[in-house]
Amino acid sequence: DNPFLEDFYNDKKSFALKSQIYFLADKIDKMYKIKKELNHKPVVLDRSIYEDAFVFASNLYEEGNMTAEEYKLYMNTFEIVKGRIVEPDLMIYLKADVETLKRRIENRGREFEKELVSSVYLENLNKKYDEWIVNYDNELFIIDTNNLDFVNNKDDMYKIIEMIEGEVLYV
Repeated sequence: DNPFLEDFYNDKKSFALKSQIYFLADKIDKMYKIKKELNHKPVVLDRSIYEDAFVFASNLYEEGNMTAEEYKLYMNTFEIVKGRIVEPDLMIYLKADVETLKRRIENRGREFEKELVSSVYLENLNKKYDEWIVNYDNELFIIDTNNLDFVNNKDDMYKIIEMIEGEVLYV
């Protein structure tokens, strides 16, 4: 739903900060709505503000697509927001290698994502995920999804759900 995403893929420097702020605001809005509507019931969210900051924004800055001032503004905003939300009880990381990610992007068929399949950007993101997850200090469950097609294969999706349910029982 990010209105800046297609423009971002065409001109990362001009749209990096706008796109990242949109993602951050969207996730915060969802988290507040969930908190208000569900009042402490279990919830699963796709993506987190943590990966936005420590993977995507960090990578954009290191690649020169965000200036130092833009990155500082983003991280300051992230820190303010982070202090006002409830941290997850469990972070589930669906890990995949770059070749698997490329295949998934190709299968998704979004025209504006085609450059990711042949770009270093995807490799850098995967490295950033590995760096971030090693330093994540709350409850964490990593699932290797290289041999699972949870989008097109319901059996694989149910395998992941079973793994998560088994892990949640012990958190």
